[in-house]
Amino acid sequence: MIPPFHKFFIPTLEILQDEEIRRSSEIAELLKKSYPLPEEDYKEVLKSGETRYNNRVHWCLSHLKHGGLIESVSRGCYGITSVGLDELNDHSEQKDMKYFLEKYPALDEFIHSKSNEKKQPMSEITPMELIESAVEANEQTLKSDLMKMIYQNVNWSFFEHLVLELLSAMGYGTDRSSLKCTGKPGDQGIDGEISEDALGFDKIFIQAKHYSKDNKVTDKEIRNFIGSISIKGGNKGVFITTSSFTDKAIEAARSCNSSKIILIDGELLAQYMINNNVGVAISNTYHIKKVDLDFFEED
Repeated sequence: MIPPFHKFFIPTLEILQDEEIRRSSEIAELLKKSYPLPEEDYKEVLKSGETRYNNRVHWCLSHLKHGGLIESVSRGCYGITSVGLDELNDHSEQKDMKYFLEKYPALDEFIHSKSNEKKQPMSEITPMELIESAVEANEQTLKSDLMKMIYQNVNWSFFEHLVLELLSAMGYGTDRSSLKCTGKPGDQGIDGEISEDALGFDKIFIQAKHYSKDNKVTDKEIRNFIGSISIKGGNKGVFITTSSFTDKAIEAARSCNSSKIILIDGELLAQYMINNNVGVAISNTYHIKKVDLDFFEED
């Protein structure tokens, strides 16, 4: 797990104590020696596209700079200040965030606006991580609300149309008309089909089950679906349910050699709906801005 960004303060100062100027990317690489972690931890990516590790190193450097312990000598390059060198000679035992805020008023001012009568506790994660955490919490609530709406609408034909709208939004089919509902008595276990080419040579077959949460799809239903696909002469299928699948059902789909079967349970269904704007609407849009360093670059 990547440490909180303030844990990088002292190791960063130690890296710069030789008074050499170093790029932020070099500092980030050298900091890994202070906190050896599995490589996958360093590669964890935030939704913004930046790695969590680089985001925390960025905030470490930003806080040290505003506290006067390091300085930005040129674009993306940092050096230690006399204040930073003095800090390394201070051998206080516990150098947590509270320690730095109390010792360096400029850092405290950077974090807490004077207009705030009551200071909020300092978070150990970066602002971008706080934003993404709030977005994730909102998505969890939204997924729950979506599933409630789907459960309340017991019209099976509505659910089948919802499934086709979602698959169309995900880019399946040549156009919307290439996705068709076929579910009706005697449909042989096929509720919909998607033509992947204009002439309909290659098709994906759909099975949609509007089940209650505790009514899991069984392996028998998966095998029946595979059989129906075979009768239709196909080899691709998507089985979607509002509930979930038994372990045997998952294994039946995974071990099928004649067809490629994709399983989508209720939770994944809701996530796909959010990702593809099906059954949801954008409420607010926020733009996260940063300084455009290129604008200030001298020619």
